Amino acid sequence: MNICPGCGAENQCAITAGAAPESCWCFRLPFGLAERAGLPSGSYCYCETCLSKLTKNLAEEKLAGEKSDREPE
Repeated sequence: MNICPGCGAENQCAITAGAAPESCWCFRLPFGLAERAGLPSGSYCYCETCLSKLTKNLAEEKLAGEKSDREPE
């Protein structure tokens, strides 16, 4: 069992369960997402819920930044 450091839930890691790495749900998300979001990295994995929220938040921040770049001064 591997616990998500973001929320404390089981992260459902296929690798920890002994399955092939490419079978893990995390391979469907952008690589290095947690690190790009400023979360500490290490020998643990965040759960799908936490990383999905990060993906959404980062996309919204990027969109907001692009909008403000286009607005006249």
